[in-house]
Amino acid sequence: MAAGWHADPMGRNEFRYWDGSAWTDHVSNNGVVGSDPPDLAPPTDPAAGVDAAEPPTGTTVPNRAGPRRKWLWIVGTAVGTLLVIGVVGAITGGSDDSSSSNASHSADATAAPRATEPSTLATTATTTTPPTTAPPTTTPPTTTPPTTAPPTAPPPTAPPAPVETPGQANARRSAEQYLSLGNGFSRAGLIQQLSSSAGEGFSLEDATYGVDATHTDWNAQACLSAKGYLKLEPFSHAGLVEQLSSEYGEQYTPDEAEYGVTCAGL
Repeated sequence: MAAGWHADPMGRNEFRYWDGSAWTDHVSNNGVVGSDPPDLAPPTDPAAGVDAAEPPTGTTVPNRAGPRRKWLWIVGTAVGTLLVIGVVGAITGGSDDSSSSNASHSADATAAPRATEPSTLATTATTTTPPTTAPPTTTPPTTTPPTTAPPTAPPPTAPPAPVETPGQANARRSAEQYLSLGNGFSRAGLIQQLSSSAGEGFSLEDATYGVDATHTDWNAQACLSAKGYLKLEPFSHAGLVEQLSSEYGEQYTPDEAEYGVTCAGL
């Protein structure tokens, strides 16, 4: 019989493993593999269905009896014939039983679970799975590109001072002298003073350049003029404004004249 799972001849389990030469400790119940050492000596081959101790079928026993009567011989012959028929039937039945037994063993072998070697089923080696190393989850640092400040515009450079002509330079110095007296001059009055033939006699262009080059606060000049007039004689507010803004007077603008009179306390 081929090695494999067969009905347990011990009767304690469903199946027992036959390794081709002997029954092993490996048994199976309801698909669960276990171990149960056999405690009886099984036949050399589980397919052998005839007990080795039983004498072979068909053996005749010699007649040790002496002569018998004829009728006894007839009865003996009949009995012997019946015995022969019985032996032949037994042999035929034994053959059928052997075929049935072989068919049963084949069905058991078919029904047995197709398992691998018992050493694999009974004992499962414990293997340690090496720990898997997960990839690092640390986010790589992001490098922020350096922010370059936009180039700052160079500070505006003042336009180069115009080169003064001799006439412009003299007109500027003359205007500065008049303003340093502290009597007060309007812009128009000082230009007229510098350009008049009765005054300094500069050209109108040089006189205008000289007055504007002084960068004077004309409201402050109006205040000086108003205070000078009030020292000479009394004025009303409107009369002094008229005196400061008239073309025949100091020639301040109306706003400058108003500021000067108010500044003088009138």
